Amino acid sequence: MAFFTNGNLTATIPQVWADFMNEAKFPQFVLQNHVTDLSDYVSEGGRIIHVPNLFTNVFTASTQSVEGTDVLTSGVAQAVAQVDVTLTINTHQFVSWIIGDMDMNQIASKYDLSKAYAREAMSVLLQALEDSLFALHSSLTATALGSAAAMSDLVIRQSISYMDTNNFEADQTAFFFHPVVFWTQISGLSKFNPNYSSNLNVIKTGVLGEGSSATKMMGVLYGRPVYISSRVVFSTTYKNLLLHKAAFGYGCQKMDTNGGKVRVDLAYERRQMAYSGIIDIRYGTGVLRADAGIALLADASTVA
Repeated sequence: MAFFTNGNLTATIPQVWADFMNEAKFPQFVLQNHVTDLSDYVSEGGRIIHVPNLFTNVFTASTQSVEGTDVLTSGVAQAVAQVDVTLTINTHQFVSWIIGDMDMNQIASKYDLSKAYAREAMSVLLQALEDSLFALHSSLTATALGSAAAMSDLVIRQSISYMDTNNFEADQTAFFFHPVVFWTQISGLSKFNPNYSSNLNVIKTGVLGEGSSATKMMGVLYGRPVYISSRVVFSTTYKNLLLHKAAFGYGCQKMDTNGGKVRVDLAYERRQMAYSGIIDIRYGTGVLRADAGIALLADASTVA
């Protein structure tokens, strides 16, 4: 007796395509939402943004030793030198593609491929900006805390001590941890996560106190917001950060009428008989206050 097989039935077994496409995953761009955005200053042109620095050289208090003497004489009145900090728009990055007319029109109509590729390209470029900002950690002047070991509560408190000693406002500072450090180290520290307490927020909701895992704002540590990002630099150790808003800055030249950071140009190229996409961004990043942050080093070890 003969039985039908798949090979016998190939003419009537269809191949089917799902209604959705699996798209690339990208992180929330938390650092560019925290630091100083200078984009408005180059919205109508310009290449170099100047930010006057009045904090490197400051006034000192004087005492009038004899009542009635002139306090505006030379040697008494003070003239402190200003410092010119600059940020240059010097990076132009893009993603482009072209798909022939016939190929594009033979793609199933349920797939809006141009929009899907545009979304991916925009995220690729914004990720490049995020990476540029995280890379500025090496320009901070404070000596990095921690070592090639798990993150500790002491290192966290030492970083806060540094920021408070230098008078940086707590409500304008935030922690930025790599997910490995947050989930395999900090969340396991006994002070934050007692093993006898199943009612702790980090166990019930995945965040420390008030926070939102959707925005990667994972709650608050010692009064400072905590964010996680997979873009935290790793080179031997993770370069986690405690950062004031004034530490880093960036500027994006807005190239479309909507004022967005990224320009999207989807077009039909008649001479090539093809559909094109060009997505681009122009930006610059820089350190505005090198003392306004500190790196917290940690390796990839775990805290049970």
